[in-house]
Formats: sequence, structure tokens, C-alpha cells
Amino acid sequence: DQMLRMGDNRPTAICCAADIYAITMCNVLRKKGLSVPKDLALVGFDNSQVSLLNDPPLTTMAMPYLEMGKAAGRLLIEMIGDPTMVSRTINLDCQLIERKTCSLIM
Repeated sequence: DQMLRMGDNRPTAICCAADIYAITMCNVLRKKGLSVPKDLALVGFDNSQVSLLNDPPLTTMAMPYLEMGKAAGRLLIEMIGDPTMVSRTINLDCQLIERKTCSLIM
């Protein structure tokens, strides 16, 4: 409701932390009379199977689960070999899966 009261100052896009949150947001926006993606772009995160079932199909970020598992395994082996090893950050790229919940909004 607060977002609707913002009028022309409301966001043009929302990025949700998980696909299920984005799908819930899509349903709430529809009930409030807004169109996704005409009035507001929406992106999820997970590339879950349910993202394909949303109407419209959800644009989402795919996480590299296989690469995450491989990196975790390598790191675990390194830590077993060197118990004094300090933690570190490993960055992996996600992939944008473009579907129907995003468009250019002017």
C-alpha cells in the first residue's frame, strides 16, 4: 500500500532474495492493480522450477550450484590439509535468466 501511495515516485523494479518472494510479490501487485512488467519489473533469485510456472514467467538469477559444490569441496580438502588456513571468499558468477517479468519502463 505504501508503494502505491508513492505514485510516480514508486520504484520501477524490485529484486527479491528468492523466487518464491518474487512470485508472492507478483501476486500482491496484481491484486493491487499493477501489471508486471508493464508497471513494475520483477526479478527473483534461485531459478527455481516454480519460476517457470508464474504468470508471467519470472526473470531470475541462476546460481552456479555445481561450481559452488566443487569450490566447497576443494576448500574443505585444503582446510583438512592445513588446519591453520584462514577463511576466504570465493566469488562465482550468477546468470541472468531473462523471462517475462522485466521490460523497459519509461
